[in-house]
Amino acid sequence: MGGNIEVESEVGKGTRFTFRLPVHNEAKIEEKTPLPTPVAAASKITTSLGPVRQAMGATREVPSVLVVEDSLDVIYYLRECLQGRYQVMEASNGREGIAKAQETVPDLVVSDVMMPEVDGFELCETLKTDERTSHIPVILLTAKATQEDKLEGLNHGADAYLMKPFHKEELLARLEQLLELRRKLQQKYQSADSDGSAPEDAFLQKVRNTIEAHLSEPDFSVEQLSREVGMSRVQLHRKLKALTDMSASQHIRLTRLSIAYELLKDPQLNISEIAYRVGFKDPSYFSRVFSQEFGVSPSEARS
Repeated sequence: MGGNIEVESEVGKGTRFTFRLPVHNEAKIEEKTPLPTPVAAASKITTSLGPVRQAMGATREVPSVLVVEDSLDVIYYLRECLQGRYQVMEASNGREGIAKAQETVPDLVVSDVMMPEVDGFELCETLKTDERTSHIPVILLTAKATQEDKLEGLNHGADAYLMKPFHKEELLARLEQLLELRRKLQQKYQSADSDGSAPEDAFLQKVRNTIEAHLSEPDFSVEQLSREVGMSRVQLHRKLKALTDMSASQHIRLTRLSIAYELLKDPQLNISEIAYRVGFKDPSYFSRVFSQEFGVSPSEARS
């Protein structure tokens, strides 16, 4: 198409792809074609794409929603409801939806119930029993209005149930409620400690145990952690971000510092020794990041 693709990438920070396509304005315009119609259409397109560009430019802040739906009309309606507020991914059936959710780990899933191959109930149950996706809120959409259908959806782990046809405001309100619940969950898990009985408590405890097993290794990486917990780097990052609002590397560092805080209670250990024990090569750097995290220096923390 006469354009080009550019990429800028920095390890640990992210990657930006830039697509450039030329606009030549060389299409022939017939004399009998009235101009107001294409001008109006172009104006409409520009307006509708504005929020999409904004969402693409802020991919790190805008929550992602996976829409699983086999009806093109409903997909179009949901896309119109969500664009500009959420990053929208799509799947045309339950089987594809499960695979995409496991791969990308979205913030929310909105799924129809009646679909070919795998229905919404099975999709919901599969996601809720998979460690990679068990934390993702799921909203089920259905035209069935009976109480039994509603209970069946909730019994399969659905977080909310919307009856078709639904209003845009109702959908957005439900999504915001679920995101608010996630924010409260993040507050609970802000600490590296996790001793509860919920599935996510068990997952975070497994992550902590894995980090502790390599605590004195300064080069223990996110790649190693993701392999040992059985996830890809992206899956681990997305899940930890959803639960704790921290990246995997931030989580490793907080675990190291939290254990160091406990070790400072032992007067037999000097600060340099503690720094090496929790995987820091440079005691000065350890003291600096410790102060940034806890607001006091290591020597102040032990006094």
